[in-house]
Amino acid sequence: MKLGNALLKNFDVLEPSTGDQGLAPTRRSDRNPMGRGEFEGVVPTSQAAILLNRQPQTLRKWACLENGPIRPVRINGRLAWRVSDLKNLLLGGVV
Repeated sequence: MKLGNALLKNFDVLEPSTGDQGLAPTRRSDRNPMGRGEFEGVVPTSQAAILLNRQPQTLRKWACLENGPIRPVRINGRLAWRVSDLKNLLLGGVV
């Protein structure tokens, strides 16, 4: 799936900037310690749901019931989804 691959390749988010330009794209790893070190390559449930075209509650259900196609990692009790797992799932591979 080319769309999913393109989304994962340039996975930027928009954040308010201090200048007149409004919203400025920044890399997740530049603004959040969860994107560095041991947890590099993970996204929160809300962003993973957008990539998979699912509701966030669906991903939470997969985590709770452990019956989804991918499994999250838990960071301080919060769910995070590996970008590599999302990419494999979007490309039709087995996770």
